[in-house]
Amino acid sequence: MQRMTPDYMVVGIGNNTVSYKYKNEIIQSEKQFYNKESADISSKFSDYYSGRRNKEELLKDIGNYVTSFYSKHDTLTEARASSYPNAQNLLRKIAEMVH
Repeated sequence: MQRMTPDYMVVGIGNNTVSYKYKNEIIQSEKQFYNKESADISSKFSDYYSGRRNKEELLKDIGNYVTSFYSKHDTLTEARASSYPNAQNLLRKIAEMVH
């Protein structure tokens, strides 16, 4: 991740707001994001494997999570995860893996 991260990037909102985000801030932000995502997904599977939720609830929750992720991070469309082939492949693989 560090090799691919630029030394800084310009963050702008509209024409007047511009700030710089330096490499260490970018990396720290990405690490926090991935750690949070990992903890969220791990807790969902922990609930399933401890018996607090069943397979259908887990798959529905993961489906909602993936839909939410795509709708937050794909600003061009507000489509459901079912319109994203990668999301569908991910959900199908998870359903096959969970027993």
